[in-house]
Amino acid sequence: MLAPEHLRAALRGRSLAKQLTLIESMTTVATAAVDHRITIVTLQSISARIRFLTGQLKDIDPELALLIAAHPAGPALLAEPGVGPVVAAQMLISWSHSGRVRSEAAFASLAGVTPLEASSGQQSRHRLNRGGDRALNRAATSGAASKADPLPLSNENCRP
Repeated sequence: MLAPEHLRAALRGRSLAKQLTLIESMTTVATAAVDHRITIVTLQSISARIRFLTGQLKDIDPELALLIAAHPAGPALLAEPGVGPVVAAQMLISWSHSGRVRSEAAFASLAGVTPLEASSGQQSRHRLNRGGDRALNRAATSGAASKADPLPLSNENCRP
């Protein structure tokens, strides 16, 4: 966050809920420096947006879970560790329809998780493909990261 150090220090180390409450309680006077007043107003605007989006997610997530569970591939996706309704929805949206993706390799290429040869001279090496559907890439890597994490995650709380 780009803000004066005294504001950042007041928020540092607190949970998001406590940060939002503190930001909402901040006041400023007309004689304060313009950059300070603008920072407070901006932080409060961002805080209100976070609260609004969080409320929307609470309303939308149960409906999304029902829609994914109703899809033929939904229950299998949701059964995977680290794949919640949001990750499953992104995978289904990117897959689109039967016949779009010919193989697992094609799906991996679409997700941008295939290795590309980056050799030069006598060095033989590979790098990850940076192309493809970036939203699918984020969903696939978040699911894979949670599989690598030894701590169990709740599928309901998985977000890309």
